[in-house]
Amino acid sequence: MVFLFSDSQSAEQREITEILRRHGADVISGSEATFHHAPFLLVCVSAPLKLEADNGIAIFTSDCDGFRDQQLPGRLSGVCEADNKTALAVFKRNQNPVITCGMDPRNALTLSGVWEYAVSVGLQRALPDPNGAELSPAEYPIRLTKPYTPFAVLASTAALLTEGILPVRF
Repeated sequence: MVFLFSDSQSAEQREITEILRRHGADVISGSEATFHHAPFLLVCVSAPLKLEADNGIAIFTSDCDGFRDQQLPGRLSGVCEADNKTALAVFKRNQNPVITCGMDPRNALTLSGVWEYAVSVGLQRALPDPNGAELSPAEYPIRLTKPYTPFAVLASTAALLTEGILPVRF
């Protein structure tokens, strides 16, 4: 299960939702709920909520200031940009493992190559996979159907990898 925390219907939220929906996600948001027996569920969260989940991933977009006091189960992995102080503080307080995304090679996920219709996403360190094993560092070439923000590509890649889905085309 993927939780996408965003204060508003931002471009990042729209892009991540579009990418994950293309990979089969069912979506629950303030304005829609679709269920087609998808491989995973994306829940778009626009206000703090009481959350109980055994596992999954929590993505915080750059406009997440309204979630400063959000409580998260410790079994969720967090995803955010490396300079997102609000998200990092929430993950630290709740003791969530963090997958940082950005252009700096110190991030867990980074864009290691960018072309007009493709990107290469580098996984810089091992991540837990859905079965409790680890995904080893690797490069993931991804074809693009249109331009996306770097964070949307990186966060979507993190979500797909942790759901056991190989990202190939966005």
